[in-house]
Amino acid sequence: GLDHAQLIEKGLMGACLYYQSTAVYFSADRMDVDNETIEPGEGTAMEHHWDEAFGYLGVPFDFPTTTDGLVFWGSYSNSRNEVLDCNNDLMVGFLKGRAAISNDDLVTRDEAIDEVREEWELVAVGSAIHYLNDADENFDDLAIRAHFISEAIGFIYAIQFNPSKKIDNNIVTDLLVELAGSANFAEMNIYPTTKEDLLSVRDQLATLYQL
Repeated sequence: GLDHAQLIEKGLMGACLYYQSTAVYFSADRMDVDNETIEPGEGTAMEHHWDEAFGYLGVPFDFPTTTDGLVFWGSYSNSRNEVLDCNNDLMVGFLKGRAAISNDDLVTRDEAIDEVREEWELVAVGSAIHYLNDADENFDDLAIRAHFISEAIGFIYAIQFNPSKKIDNNIVTDLLVELAGSANFAEMNIYPTTKEDLLSVRDQLATLYQL
């Protein structure tokens, strides 16, 4: 019953894009580097790494004033913005951190890292809740229901790749098992998933993240 295109796309959005930004480029290995030597077109090594982290969000430099050409996480942030007001918070976090690096203010840089990680996590969770609601509203249409559940699975799966996430991986696993019978994509089966399962996972996420 799974929509494999959604599992692949959303799975890679979490395991690659989200992970690379929040876990790799925001890590000490990429942040605690040279911030004095300026390379033409790149800035310092620290500035360049920050810019690479920003690139994984998939938004233009003047986001959210401009919302044209959004891709992947940028597109989903914009879709959730009416409820979460996440567009501005994400961009302010990235701008704050970049300015802090240029001013050699590493305390403020680290504050910005925490802010971006937290807000980006809410985009993942908010998107999962959104698609669980869609699946519930379209439960009697198997194809549409399967599509929306698969989207929700991908966003729940993504949560684990943020190193400062609010919940631990055991909870992520439990939510996926309740929703699809397994946390392993190859073993999932959503044919037995009930409306009660959908609403239970949705409500747990909403409670955990106070949404």
